[in-house]
Amino acid sequence: MVGSVGVVSEFINFNKLLRNIGAEPLTLTAGNMKRTVTPLSEVTEEAKDAYKKQLEAIHRQFIAVVKKYRNVDETLVCNGNHWTAAESVELGLNLVDELATSQDYLFRVNQEEHLVFINKPENPYEKGLLSIARRGFSLVLDELSERLKMGGKV
Repeated sequence: MVGSVGVVSEFINFNKLLRNIGAEPLTLTAGNMKRTVTPLSEVTEEAKDAYKKQLEAIHRQFIAVVKKYRNVDETLVCNGNHWTAAESVELGLNLVDELATSQDYLFRVNQEEHLVFINKPENPYEKGLLSIARRGFSLVLDELSERLKMGGKV
């Protein structure tokens, strides 16, 4: 999918649930707008408005970046809608340069630009006995962790 030039923030607010079971969520901040909307806080209209303003500011910045690098119709492509790559090309939305696989793209660019591929050098210590010892140590730690989680003794 391409497009979706929009901003979303979504989570479950557990405040009422926690209060119903006798737990009181507590968040301490310096600054009354530091944590406006969280999964644990009681969400006020003032907090919702402040949070929405933050999302709108992020959306404006996102649109500015898209417009800087793409000649797009802001009203059409910057409203959160989304399309397949083929639809984007078909509709002339200017969100997709071409329909190709990443392998096709890299092959073509390599023909034009002579890309240099950098391989990570192998660490000689990651082979042989040290590698076996490290894997064994990791297995032991995993087993210990599982036993502790189950309330077992080590």
